Amino acid sequence: MHQNASFFRNTRMDDDFEKFNTDNNNEPPSGLLNAVMARIERERRQTARKKRIVLFSLCAIGSLLAITPTSKALVADISQSGFAHFLSLAFSDPGMVLASWNDFALSILESLPALSMAAFLLTIFAFLGSVRLLARDITMVFIQPRLIRNN
Repeated sequence: MHQNASFFRNTRMDDDFEKFNTDNNNEPPSGLLNAVMARIERERRQTARKKRIVLFSLCAIGSLLAITPTSKALVADISQSGFAHFLSLAFSDPGMVLASWNDFALSILESLPALSMAAFLLTIFAFLGSVRLLARDITMVFIQPRLIRNN
């Protein structure tokens, strides 16, 4: 006897086939097409979400890595522009600042390093936005299907 052979063989397979094949209605159940199409659409959405997870992960990592150089550039620009001196003047002599607040406000705005501050804020917002979208898609792909299956 062959090693994959079974001790119990069904030699009357034709009788069993006729017993199970008594139903001559070969039509698929109603609603099967809609169920199959809905499942295909759900899988398509899941695949798109998984691709977005990869994209948002890369965006989060890239913006997280960009925060360090932009923060160093911001600190360097603040120290070179004299913004810290104007800010310390506001705390050391608030009476003089209040007396000429218009000129003081314009001096603060002129010494503010706008480009490096904008770059720093852009990287912060890009990181936070990509983490928010990443968390949403991770929830939709990995957590919600478990909740649906457990109910």
